[in-house]
Amino acid sequence: IKELATHLDMEFENSLILSLTEFGRKLEQNGGKGTEHGYGTAILMAGGLIKQAQVYTDWPGLKHSELFEGQDLNSTIDARAVYCSAMSACFDIDFAYMRRKAFWNHELPDLTEKLFRV
Repeated sequence: IKELATHLDMEFENSLILSLTEFGRKLEQNGGKGTEHGYGTAILMAGGLIKQAQVYTDWPGLKHSELFEGQDLNSTIDARAVYCSAMSACFDIDFAYMRRKAFWNHELPDLTEKLFRV
């Protein structure tokens, strides 16, 4: 990210880098001392369009009753809300329009003001 910021120079202020996982991991190790694919995801964002450096989360906890199916960290923020908000901010398109056209009008909270410089 630092290298990209250096090469983009002033244009880095108008950029958004979004990286994500397609799956989470199970909380406990398996017999081979690794972890299996699990529920959830994580998103890493950088660039000048990010409102502030932060960890944005709704931490569910690690108690058995708080885990998804008793084994995976529970995903509490719909990643599509982040994607839709990012596209709204990057392309200067109304969130409701983007949600309707790209996300089949699924109920998604607008995170644009919380996460992005608009």
